[in-house]
Amino acid sequence: MSNNKENVNVTLTLTSKNSWKRIPLPELDDQEHFTGYVTETLAPNSVIGMLDMDAFEVQIYLKSKLGAENWREIYLTTPCLLADPVTDRIISVNHLAKLKGISRDDVIGTGLKKCPEIRVIRKDVRFSKPENWNLRHSSWTVLDTILKYRKETGKHFIVEYASNDEYYFDLTLEIDRLVDTVTVENIEKFLTERVLRMKKTFVELRNETLDDWSSILKILQKEIFLSNIIDKPLTLLRLILGCTILHEIKEFIFTETNFEASGGISCNKLLTKLACPLHKPGGITILPGEGFIKISGNIPIEKLPSLGGDRGKKLSDAVGEVMLTIRDLATLPLSKIMEGTDFPLGEVIMLRKLARGRSDDAVVEKLMKLSATVGRANLKGLRFYRTKMIREVLSTLTEELIERLNEEEERHKRIPDHVKVGLSYIFLPRKEEDRGKAPLSQRFAYTIDTEKVSEWTKKNEKELVDKILTEFFASVKGQGEGIIVKISYSVRAFRKLV
Repeated sequence: MSNNKENVNVTLTLTSKNSWKRIPLPELDDQEHFTGYVTETLAPNSVIGMLDMDAFEVQIYLKSKLGAENWREIYLTTPCLLADPVTDRIISVNHLAKLKGISRDDVIGTGLKKCPEIRVIRKDVRFSKPENWNLRHSSWTVLDTILKYRKETGKHFIVEYASNDEYYFDLTLEIDRLVDTVTVENIEKFLTERVLRMKKTFVELRNETLDDWSSILKILQKEIFLSNIIDKPLTLLRLILGCTILHEIKEFIFTETNFEASGGISCNKLLTKLACPLHKPGGITILPGEGFIKISGNIPIEKLPSLGGDRGKKLSDAVGEVMLTIRDLATLPLSKIMEGTDFPLGEVIMLRKLARGRSDDAVVEKLMKLSATVGRANLKGLRFYRTKMIREVLSTLTEELIERLNEEEERHKRIPDHVKVGLSYIFLPRKEEDRGKAPLSQRFAYTIDTEKVSEWTKKNEKELVDKILTEFFASVKGQGEGIIVKISYSVRAFRKLV
């Protein structure tokens, strides 16, 4: 192969793995010009993928209510929303509903005004509240499908079950193995066979978004040519090879379950997470570090970890911006970020590091959630004297938790170390001058040890509910009338069955 710098239309080739180096990045300061190229992280060879199930609960409920043969056509051709079984609250919407301007911030009434033909599906009721059984078990079905793919193909990658609809993959080791199978003679055929099967795949570059694979292959040729001259890491090639695996996983899930997902792939979990929704529904976005500078100017800071909700708004207000983007945050001086907020310096430094695309959060093998919680919130009017109603709520939650613990024992072969019972409540004002003041929320906690939990799942729960109520009313005795606003059971740690 020629090393003539002008000959960029060379056959695709590879350098040795020694050229894929870990590149230490300089520390950032206020004067440093943000170019977007600082996003390669401390391990630029990492290949991290993510799949996010599109409008997962809408898919689940359409499949459940309409049957396996009919629901996909409705999902793809009709705006749909999933609502609370009792109220008008919207839980999830499909892509076509989003195109009509409908979101979870709406209610059914406003959704119908925006789109009279929208299909409304309501969640079922289970344990006297909107059920989560379907979501939980469908999520496990997708996870089992991913593990089936890994076993059947023999591919080496790490799976992290992040939430009910999000799955991360560290594909780095498999890409190392995959690259070793590619030779000068077969690389063009190797890529063409795999790449041309990948529909709805996009590459976000510094100045453009590409979905034309002939153009992408020309960029790969240039990257590989330069890697032979200046020892430049083959970052884009590795991400594209990783995308071929992610696409296979995505298609395997669809074949086995009929559920659709969108994907992202980049060099760390943060960039992968930001890339994933860019081409929903059903698309996969490849995001090399150079592309982050472009997309970060369109993404609000609320999409960064720890800046969701009011915290992100507080920071935007502090710097006088209606919508502060990730790129804005990346270029702000530390002093400006801290003005008007109570964020400590260490957190501000961490946030700006994230805003510049840097994250050392590793993908770890995780095939189950670390904790389990069941609860009821917004218990309006549940006053202390309504002991019968409080008992009913506790009994229903007890039944739900027993079901959850039985599932954990059967599926994950584990039992809880202990269970914490929590009742959040407020006291009603006694004095006239206290009326109109916001009451302080208080919390009662009770712990059940492992042995009692074991007995509880095998016997009538009435004795335990009696014990909880006795302890609770003893703790509030003589302090006046109050209202219970939330009751929950939580397991923070499990242990394996012997």
